[in-house]
Amino acid sequence: MTDNTPNRGDFTFMQLADPQLGMFAKISDRSPEDVAAMRTRFSRMPYHGVDIRPVRPITGFAPETGLFTEAVQTANQLRPAFVVVCGDIVYDWDDDPQANEARRIGGLLDEGIDLHWVAGNHDVGADDGHR
Repeated sequence: MTDNTPNRGDFTFMQLADPQLGMFAKISDRSPEDVAAMRTRFSRMPYHGVDIRPVRPITGFAPETGLFTEAVQTANQLRPAFVVVCGDIVYDWDDDPQANEARRIGGLLDEGIDLHWVAGNHDVGADDGHR
């Protein structure tokens, strides 16, 4: 701030990203060929320590629900002025249960903490040619 800028006080905010409800189910139960291809693709990217391993099939979005709920509970403990959830919020842009679950979890944020959503490519269907 400059000397002539009024001080509006200190505040904190919390930024969350990629809850991506539905992703675990979509990427689970890959064939050995798919796992090998993912390993190759990720080895070319600047991801250090990423270990791609096959996992059993997952249905629904319980793992993501747990992680996103834990993040909201942490926000409730920290009491920031606001929380920004950056996309991807869901994995499939047209999956109503995923969107409804995201809204439900967002609703767990304590009153007085503002919530702002920022859509990602999965939230608007950009990967499917939707704009």
